[in-house]
Amino acid sequence: MKSLISFRIPSIAAVICIWLTLAVRVGAAAPAPDEFFGIKWGASEEDVKAAMTAKNLPIVPRYTSDTKLVFSGGTVAGFETEMWCFCFVQGKFYRAFVFFKEHGGPPETLFKEVKKVITEKYGERQKETYKPDEPSAEWHPTDASGRQDILILVVRHTKSDDKRLRLEYKNVAMEKLVPGKTGPKDEGL
Repeated sequence: MKSLISFRIPSIAAVICIWLTLAVRVGAAAPAPDEFFGIKWGASEEDVKAAMTAKNLPIVPRYTSDTKLVFSGGTVAGFETEMWCFCFVQGKFYRAFVFFKEHGGPPETLFKEVKKVITEKYGERQKETYKPDEPSAEWHPTDASGRQDILILVVRHTKSDDKRLRLEYKNVAMEKLVPGKTGPKDEGL
């Protein structure tokens, strides 16, 4: 009886340690963000404009429209950006993307560095493609209810003349409100 108890206690302790380790690893990733760059999903165009101009990021009228506000300059996670785009449906913020400035190294280096930052915050990616012309990585963090309403995408555009890295955050539930959803057009950015 004594040997059976002395065998079970260490076994139970080992199982508990493994379970706690896995629980900490799974729980280590941040939950789905309820904002992007300090701007809450569903914010009005005026709120986004005020927040971005308060950060000294000028609006770019050439690319701004009724459903899109575009700003230039700034940084994300220490990486210099060229342009920020905030998209709206029914006057509410639901999608943002940022184009990064090249930092002088090989094109894939910036992709890997940004991907690493996102992975450290949100955990392992759910999807990744290694197409030489357009590598990409996707995360689908969950909110408190367990729904995956936010899509985070990092994609390297190399096919076109405009070879840039894009980071995109999208509130998938709000995107469903876009009439005839085929996706907002990104031409000219």
